[in-house]
Amino acid sequence: MKKIWNNKGMVLPTVIIIGAIVIMTGVVLLSMGVLDVKSGKFFERNTQAYMYARSAGEAIVKQIEVGDFVLNGNQGNSYTGSVDGSGVEDYEIYIDRKSLGGTDYEFTITSTGKYQGVEEDVKIIYNAQLGEKSTFYPSTALFAYGDINLNSNAIKIIGDIGTNEEDGSITIKDILYYDNNGNLIKVDDTKDHLFYDMGVSLSPILSMAELNNEGVFTSDINVDSDSLPAVFDGEPITLVDGVLTVEGDASITIPDGNEIELVLNDFISESGTKFDVLGEGVLQIYVRESVAVNGDVNMDEPWNHLNLEIYYDGTSGDVNIDKNGNLCAYFQFLNHDVSPDNIASKSNFIGALVTPYGQYATKKQDKYITINGKASDYDHNFIYAPYAILAPGNGGSEFEGSMIFGEVDGSGNIIISYKPFETGIYLPGVDVEAVNVYELSHWQK
Repeated sequence: MKKIWNNKGMVLPTVIIIGAIVIMTGVVLLSMGVLDVKSGKFFERNTQAYMYARSAGEAIVKQIEVGDFVLNGNQGNSYTGSVDGSGVEDYEIYIDRKSLGGTDYEFTITSTGKYQGVEEDVKIIYNAQLGEKSTFYPSTALFAYGDINLNSNAIKIIGDIGTNEEDGSITIKDILYYDNNGNLIKVDDTKDHLFYDMGVSLSPILSMAELNNEGVFTSDINVDSDSLPAVFDGEPITLVDGVLTVEGDASITIPDGNEIELVLNDFISESGTKFDVLGEGVLQIYVRESVAVNGDVNMDEPWNHLNLEIYYDGTSGDVNIDKNGNLCAYFQFLNHDVSPDNIASKSNFIGALVTPYGQYATKKQDKYITINGKASDYDHNFIYAPYAILAPGNGGSEFEGSMIFGEVDGSGNIIISYKPFETGIYLPGVDVEAVNVYELSHWQK
């Protein structure tokens, strides 16, 4: 008997199988679509983070090129600049420095861009040669805390000119400027302005109230010395009622490290006399009323102004060096309203002149110190007058040494020639910034 097959029983399983296949295919396709979306978003975040890193790096490279950012000394997470305007929203900069020996270094800038939890880095490699900051001490013939205005072609400067004004405040008209070898050169062809950073103060000008505190006088400066120390024994020098008088040729020797202090009303050296301070020690004299130098005082060669210090506290300005007298000393005026012209304008003074003249003056004319004289005068001088105004005078005076003033203003006829001078008062050196050379080597992902 022939069997007849009936397919009606296969319909349902077939439908079920086909449905399962469709569902599985849909799930697969859906999963693949989700993965594609996720992958696309990740790619977008990754790309955006990289672009931030790259853009921040390019911005820093530009800053390095124009000098707005210096690599040296900025290692680690020390970048404090800004990449605003470069489209970067979130970034981080890390700088690493590696020595290659000597002055050669390698800098690696790691720029990290951040976007929606994704971070990407780029590295910028620089090769560098790093110099060192240095200081040099110019041969400063003329220095001013403020302006220097020289408007005469009869003025010659042999040495360096400097001010405390960083932007430069030196006005020179037809000045004859010489180098240290005496060669005439044009100011425009030289660095005629040297900036001294006065963050380092010079030695202070001592006032009467500061004398004891500074250890210059251990004795009471309000009490006259009533007798001369033993070192004066047998010398033609008298001390009567606070008046010390050199009456004949005399000399005293003060051993190294020793100081002799005298507090006087007046100091007088008579005409034709000689008084020398020998040895490496110091004679310090405080004078209240007058100084009259009619003979030679401390002129034994080689001249040594450091072993005789005179502090003049008089208010009359009664200080005189006679035409036949000569004085070699460190001479300091203590009163700011007493003009030092009687010393400054005398060519027979050798040494250091220190004065606070003009410190509280309200009128410009009350600050001027005039240097007059004849050729070959002022052979060995230093003037420290930080509140006064130098007015170069007439007479063709030649000043060898160094001048430090508050300002310089005038014409006149003078030659200022630098000569090293030991005073205990020194200008700070001029800083020379390090020269660093940076060369972009390559970028690295």
